[in-house]
Amino acid sequence: MAKSIELNPKEYLCQYYHALICFGTGEIATYRKACAAMLGQFRESQSPSTAYFTAWTCALGPSAVEDFADAVALADKALKSDPKSVAHLTILGAVLFRGGQAERAVERLTEANKLLEALDSDAKSPPPYTWYFLAMAHHAAGHAEEAKTWLEKAVESTDKALEEHEQEGGARIGWNRRLTLQLLRDEAERLIGPTKEKAEPERAKDK
Repeated sequence: MAKSIELNPKEYLCQYYHALICFGTGEIATYRKACAAMLGQFRESQSPSTAYFTAWTCALGPSAVEDFADAVALADKALKSDPKSVAHLTILGAVLFRGGQAERAVERLTEANKLLEALDSDAKSPPPYTWYFLAMAHHAAGHAEEAKTWLEKAVESTDKALEEHEQEGGARIGWNRRLTLQLLRDEAERLIGPTKEKAEPERAKDK
């Protein structure tokens, strides 16, 4: 991925994949450097896709950048291009959460979930993305029960999708989505606590 960026310095997807791999493999300093580089390069971009992926890259992990103002502005730019996009509402809620604006994040992510529930919604991002961030935003806002509810919903959906991925003829999930789902799940469970599925074996072991 680093070589791809060298050969294609204007290709935002290469930079997104590179940052995701760095974060997923524990290269946190390199991940944060990648986020800063993307913001520096693309903060003035008028492309909704570029704005979306730059903001999303910064939302993957906590403390990706010192100031999330540019990431929020890019997410807002992407949303204005398609106000009824689940993906764009989710990413705006995600960067608002990362930037410490939990209540505003809950509002945007709740809007995204309402679109998910609509029959004619166009969800270009997996629903658990929205639900993991809803869980974490509710947790940050002090809404403990809502946080647990959304986390359980996200974990259930994730487990189902991964099971189908493993089945012959099942819906396939790209490596980047599988990694992102795992990273969001791990973070949410660290913040909120393990879901019932994980808690039961631990209690049995204690007994």
